[in-house]
Amino acid sequence: MECRMASERWGMRKLVDQRARQVRKSARMAIVSLLAVLGVIASSVAVVQAEVVTAPPKPPRPICGIWGCTSEAPDLGVPIPKAKPYPTRPGGWSKDNPPPRGERLAWSDFDSDGVPNWNDNCPVVPNRDQKPAVKPGNGKVPVNRSAHLQAEEWKSDNPSAMYRTAAEVGEACSSYNQNWRRTYQAFRASSNERKKDIFRFLGQGGPMFGADTLMLSVPTCSTVPNLVSILEVALELPVGSVTNAVKRIVPSALTDHLSCSGPFVKFMQDVGMLAWAGKHLYTPTNNGGAITNRFVPIPTEVPQLKPLIDAMPWLFPGGTGQTVQGQVRRDAVSTIDGRNGIALDWRKVSDAGIGKPGKRYVVTDQKLTDLFNIIKGLGRVAGPGIDGQILRALPLAIGDAIKAIPPLKRLDANYLVYDNCRAMQEGIWFCTVQLGAKRKATNTELAFEVGWMPFESLDPSIANHYQYELTHPWDTNARRYGLPPALGMN
Repeated sequence: MECRMASERWGMRKLVDQRARQVRKSARMAIVSLLAVLGVIASSVAVVQAEVVTAPPKPPRPICGIWGCTSEAPDLGVPIPKAKPYPTRPGGWSKDNPPPRGERLAWSDFDSDGVPNWNDNCPVVPNRDQKPAVKPGNGKVPVNRSAHLQAEEWKSDNPSAMYRTAAEVGEACSSYNQNWRRTYQAFRASSNERKKDIFRFLGQGGPMFGADTLMLSVPTCSTVPNLVSILEVALELPVGSVTNAVKRIVPSALTDHLSCSGPFVKFMQDVGMLAWAGKHLYTPTNNGGAITNRFVPIPTEVPQLKPLIDAMPWLFPGGTGQTVQGQVRRDAVSTIDGRNGIALDWRKVSDAGIGKPGKRYVVTDQKLTDLFNIIKGLGRVAGPGIDGQILRALPLAIGDAIKAIPPLKRLDANYLVYDNCRAMQEGIWFCTVQLGAKRKATNTELAFEVGWMPFESLDPSIANHYQYELTHPWDTNARRYGLPPALGMN
């Protein structure tokens, strides 16, 4: 009996592995085709240069709502870990004066290259030789001048920070050439717990993003149980009831490939950049500023479609191919370790959302039933053109129907999505995607880290990102960075 079961398990594993190879082959072919299309676009038209836009004014006085007041970062209402004081030393750390031994992550070795993290010029990319980055002879900095000056200013004020400027990183992950992509890929290849450790290791927000900076990001989920927990909370099911059932029913050979770090999900994340590819940030200083999302980047970043953007100022308030206004601030207390990070704040009280100032449809801070009424909400803020007329003519109001059913109305909850970021090296930030949920009927307050957003401003081209992944498969592999494969449901 045991031999037969083992044979069946082996057969299942072989079948799933065959299917996984087919998925990977199909994914590669799809990306090659997609890259060809993007290449044609890139060769025929130039990308629209981001216009310098004016940040919307901050509220003249603190405005308060369910998630707190605009004088502070969003308050999710959940317990926050007590922050351990961040160790500092004037002039920074050295071998004679290293960080305290109690700083576990500073003394760990993420990439297993024999150099402790605090002293490693590429903390997540193996480089035993610690060869320093080679600066170009023309002295050109790897990011826009505003972002570079903010990075230099911030590191000068925080010499003990684990953040590295372009001059401080090693050649193996240098911001002066394509090697910085290894830092980006190492984070993506890490398990959720390793991502949390990297976030904890950074310990501070770091420098902000720079004025008028276009960012690229691949949306990355955290864990399957985290995502399913949202459903459990929404339906008032016992936490873990759905995920535990899935673990019992579905073989790990299958969930490995459908997990957040599996090949299928990784492919879907890359494809997801065609709908959302990051942010367009125009933070004027290291103290704060404004932000827009980088939606539908391919059609909205070519000159021929600029008239479409101009015709819908309610949808593109920044005057570029981005939409959804928000605020950037550096006082976000992390639910991971209680230390501060950079908040991307999308609360209604900060006048964030789609539409013109003072009249926005808020996507990330409202009742769930109001989100279901998205067509109705967009119709209210749309302009007088044909696009607005069509939206207002559509009789879709699913949320209103849900509110009419008492058991479903009781499940209705307020939710907030906001992001907490920390800078890794010049031009690269790692962010958690925080989801807060509050249900008045049951006095429920919860928060989830539902995903990650590794940001980079060194090369915002989607086509170049795809090209690098296709031509550098070893650099996308977890083993490249001394990591085991991060697969499975956990």
